[in-house]
Amino acid sequence: MSKSTISIIGIVFIAMICAISNIETLHNIILGTYRWHSVQPETVEGGLELLVVFLIFCALLLTKLNRYAAIIIFVAVAGLYLQRNQVLLPALTALAYIEGIIIIGSKLKCLFKAKNTEDPARSLEYYLNSFLVGITLWSTLALILSFLGLGSFNTLRVLTVVLVVGAIFPLRSYKLPLSVYLLGKSAQISKSAQVGFSFVSVMLLMQFAKTNRALDYDSIWYGLRPEKVLVGAHSFFDQLGLVMIVHYYPKLFEFFSIPLSDLGEYSFNSSLNVILFGLLLILVFVFLRRVSSHARINTALIAILASTPAIANMASTAKMDLFTAFFIIMGTYYLWKWFEEKDNAFICYSLAGFCLSLGGKISSFMYVPLIVFGFFVYFLYVNRKNRRNAQSGSHPVNIPVNKKWNSISIVVLSMAVFVILSIVYRTYKLTGYPLYPILGSLWSKLGFQIKYPLMGSSDDFVLNEKKELLTHWMKIIFDPTGYTHYIMVWPGNYSLLLLVAVFVIVLFQLKKREKMRSLVLFLVFSPVFISTLYYITTFPQGGDGNYYIVAIIFCVLASAFVINKGKSNLQKAILLSLLMFLPVQSFVTLISHFSWSWGTSAFAMNFTQSNFESETTKATTLRNEGLENIELYLKESKDIENCIGVVDKDGTEIVLNQLACRFEDYGHVASRFGNPELLNSKEAVLKYLQFAQTRYAIISKNAVQPNDSAFMSVVDELAANNITTRVEDSNYYLLDFHQQFSQVKK
Repeated sequence: MSKSTISIIGIVFIAMICAISNIETLHNIILGTYRWHSVQPETVEGGLELLVVFLIFCALLLTKLNRYAAIIIFVAVAGLYLQRNQVLLPALTALAYIEGIIIIGSKLKCLFKAKNTEDPARSLEYYLNSFLVGITLWSTLALILSFLGLGSFNTLRVLTVVLVVGAIFPLRSYKLPLSVYLLGKSAQISKSAQVGFSFVSVMLLMQFAKTNRALDYDSIWYGLRPEKVLVGAHSFFDQLGLVMIVHYYPKLFEFFSIPLSDLGEYSFNSSLNVILFGLLLILVFVFLRRVSSHARINTALIAILASTPAIANMASTAKMDLFTAFFIIMGTYYLWKWFEEKDNAFICYSLAGFCLSLGGKISSFMYVPLIVFGFFVYFLYVNRKNRRNAQSGSHPVNIPVNKKWNSISIVVLSMAVFVILSIVYRTYKLTGYPLYPILGSLWSKLGFQIKYPLMGSSDDFVLNEKKELLTHWMKIIFDPTGYTHYIMVWPGNYSLLLLVAVFVIVLFQLKKREKMRSLVLFLVFSPVFISTLYYITTFPQGGDGNYYIVAIIFCVLASAFVINKGKSNLQKAILLSLLMFLPVQSFVTLISHFSWSWGTSAFAMNFTQSNFESETTKATTLRNEGLENIELYLKESKDIENCIGVVDKDGTEIVLNQLACRFEDYGHVASRFGNPELLNSKEAVLKYLQFAQTRYAIISKNAVQPNDSAFMSVVDELAANNITTRVEDSNYYLLDFHQQFSQVKK
């Protein structure tokens, strides 16, 4: 069989995979799980509005309109869209915050006269590097203030303003903002790139709009209320008396979001994640340009990532997934550059990125070692190749060699190490373990002791279940119906197409000598891929789709490296197939979310609505739940007090988490997310209430509690105390213990 025939067969096979994947997605996800969501006004009208904005963007960039006029209209249309969805001010504030961090980093590089600081092109990598430098400096100074007991919300906001103003002046050291740079470049790139830029811009606008109404459980649990569950009266290191494990994860992202938190609107906090989503796409684009020269495929791959529900829809939450992924990818990018350019400054930036990622999602403690191990394997491969080449007299493969160290890179790495050690110190100070809740048995064996009121062994959080593998993987790829946490943040199924394309190219289009070279990134990322396959296979229902963001991006990068070496006819087929995924996948992103909300908003020609709607929405939610009087009573206290409550049904606690107190619910405290031993006896309950200085108990009038409940016995006894105040509401009652437990210091 000739090579041309094989190529045709490969193209047909790729087209079949594309068709089957999209048809199954349409049938099982859009017309299956999300059938009802697909026809709601927020989806239909919100989707049409986004489509119109996309067409306007394309028309502006593709026509011969004056460059500056096109940019002004582009910005005006985006601004009107954001204002109509009541998120213009939060979006601009989050953008200004990130631009400020970039300016801070740029200024520090200027002070150290870092290489490329005066680069007139102001490349994208320059801005990404400045962000790394800036956030590392900001985090270092903010943590120092917290160590000194000066880490309040207002103090950290003042710190941010002082740093940004100091970085901007004198004006001669000021650099063009990243957003302005991107808009300027958008008028100079190719037509296909302009369409891609328009598409990505619309996906970002979609996520900004979602921040106004998509409130997921986890975000309300901890991400959107740092003023209650992260920072105390003095700092990030204060003991708040909380029990649930989510409050003791690495908290660098929540700490970084403090200047945008507690502003009377949840969208300020969530918009920060949308900007980080944009930065992540820029970073992957820069990485793609390094491993692939095929501009159109690179653009299509960025569009694919921008429309992947598991990635895009995490932008409109307050979770740390995108923050973690960004710094993992940044660390990986600089490690790759270190191998290519032999500049030891890159190893410092790589390690700095990895350090910051460890302050995000706890899964980074798995990803980072696996990535480093993958590069170590690649290093061994290169060394072995060099020895063989030396023996045969061939030209050796390039490997990193020592060069003069860059002072700014060493400073950044030193600060990043300080930052992650501070994050670990917080966990140790509050829990007694360097990391919590993972590796509990290991810490105990090493002599660490868990601190009250937490539960010592938490290793049961590694979950798995037995399943029929073929059926399971068919559901993962084509029909995740019933896999609740996988389908609500779906990772997509285009990875199958990419892997098939890689298989065809390597097997049929590359010479023997080129095959291994083309698979270098697959070799480097193989530990991550293997672990991902293992966890998707063993986790109940495949786990949460957002667990696999890093693996998805690595698959795109490694595949692009191989596709770049393929024949042009196959590359065209791959490009067309990738474009076929965009309409279907984008619609899934529109109708799905981590909160199970759908669409953006029903269309209304109202551009004067307030950007501060969260308080109104929260008040309505609390009123509907029968908590209005209790909320008014709680707001009378100037301080945020600890509160424990009993709800009538599972899931209702998401409402009570929005009360003006530091709330934890009985059900979670008594579960593996808390410490059941705290509620085993009346003595244990009293000890915990005293330790946490609990002031309030909020009890549902419809709650069904066992007669021998130690907690309710204590509550009833305290309710009979003359000091205790009782506040009645329609569905709940509140007991105010006043200062009965205040004499016990935390």
